[in-house]
Amino acid sequence: MAVGKKIVVFDAGIPQLMDNKLFNRKEAGEVSHTILPTCYLFEQTVKQDIMMMTADVYFKNYSDQPALLISALYGPDSKKLVEAGVRPIILTCLESPFVATRFYLNLKKISRLYKHSFVFSGMKKQLSGKTAYHQMFFPQPFNPYDYSPVDYDNKIFLVAVTSAKGIEKFKSYIKSFLLNLFYGGGIKEIYSERTRAINYFSNQAGFDLYGYGWNKVKSRDLNDGAIEKCYRGTVENKLAVLNKYRFALCFENAISPGYVTEKIFDVMNAGCVPIYYGTSDIKNFVPAGCFIDKRNFGSYKELHDFLLEIDKNEYNKYLSSIKNYLNSDEYKKFTQEYFAEQIITILKKEFQIK
Repeated sequence: MAVGKKIVVFDAGIPQLMDNKLFNRKEAGEVSHTILPTCYLFEQTVKQDIMMMTADVYFKNYSDQPALLISALYGPDSKKLVEAGVRPIILTCLESPFVATRFYLNLKKISRLYKHSFVFSGMKKQLSGKTAYHQMFFPQPFNPYDYSPVDYDNKIFLVAVTSAKGIEKFKSYIKSFLLNLFYGGGIKEIYSERTRAINYFSNQAGFDLYGYGWNKVKSRDLNDGAIEKCYRGTVENKLAVLNKYRFALCFENAISPGYVTEKIFDVMNAGCVPIYYGTSDIKNFVPAGCFIDKRNFGSYKELHDFLLEIDKNEYNKYLSSIKNYLNSDEYKKFTQEYFAEQIITILKKEFQIK
């Protein structure tokens, strides 16, 4: 093997996308469209003569070569790579504190290994002083309005596209206690809020529910027959489904400062109006005229009544605001192009590429 190759190992911690499948749009997209920005990053590194690869490919073919490490969280492969002498350069986090709890609680120790950390703003206080903080803007793979808005009169009323995930209540309580202890408050699990919304809207006309697992879920929090009334199965193309509806319930997995994920952007890019519930600082990232804030309503009945009162003209004002935002410099921070540019700037400096 030739010496002097510019090698970057990207550890995403996704077993089914090893053997460089992580960078294959078709295979990565079948796991989640949120991985597609990594494929775009890979395509841009090729232009810089940088070899990006998954951990298994590195260990099999290039283990005698120096390399840089980009880690999504910090799993067994990242640990193994660091121990093998691969230089940890960039740490990223796209996960909820209630999914990656161990990572959040150990962030200070983990982040001191890396020169740069791309994390949500609420995580900054737990970063090591040895790493450079970068605000994580959840990168989007879509161009504004890849899906043209359907006319108001031809749209179905309301949809939720979400998986039937949840956390056992006792575990949720323990995680919440520890996270708020470490991060000083402001973190809350809101998986359960989806159930409350389904209970109410399943009894209303024009509400459909899509996603994995709802036909199998058994929960004391769900009303009898709620799922049978509104569940329409899984989806192959989330945005194509969202495109058919006026409004979409858009609830994050957790409330945490700066934790804004793909959910609200999926809805907007599909030409649909999001009903958002998540971080309290959402207006720092998305203008108020682009979404309906669930927190402004004391009950789902109040929210429902508000939605019913929105006529075609008022609805189109939301779509106009969304269109302006998706074409603005504010939104560019959430694009895969911006994310790739930031990463490649760091890599070029490390590899001394002009």
